[in-house]
Amino acid sequence: MADTQQQKIDKFVQTMLNHNNTAGCATLLLPCVMTLLAIMTIVLMHYTYRGDGDKVVDSQVTYTPIVRVFMCEGDRVIFFVKQVNGAIHTETASAEKIVWVTDVAADAPMWAEWQQYYMTKNVGRRTEMTVHIHSVADVGGGGWASEHAIRWCLW
Repeated sequence: MADTQQQKIDKFVQTMLNHNNTAGCATLLLPCVMTLLAIMTIVLMHYTYRGDGDKVVDSQVTYTPIVRVFMCEGDRVIFFVKQVNGAIHTETASAEKIVWVTDVAADAPMWAEWQQYYMTKNVGRRTEMTVHIHSVADVGGGGWASEHAIRWCLW
């Protein structure tokens, strides 16, 4: 009767151990040890490099009071910002991540905050912007049909 696969493995291991064959034992143990080392390395790397680390802000700009908001693209916004002397200035801002928050009271001015930052365990800088508006109706389109709007949005 033919031996099963497990019986063949058991006989081979017993033969290696009975003959004091160190090369045979090493052949058996080496793949196990290498697999164990690989698993330990993966676990160590996972816990060492988990997350991006701490957020460190390089620069920050606050736009206030905003009287109009235009969204040109998914990452670019134009603000009309009222100056102290009453003049309206155009400010263009872009960010990788834009968060829109409808938390401004009807009688309060809209505002936005732009940040450039990096993470202590990650290479490269990131940008994000939070725009505080009265409602989504305050956000107008970038006006792609207008040459002036295209020039501002493409800068």
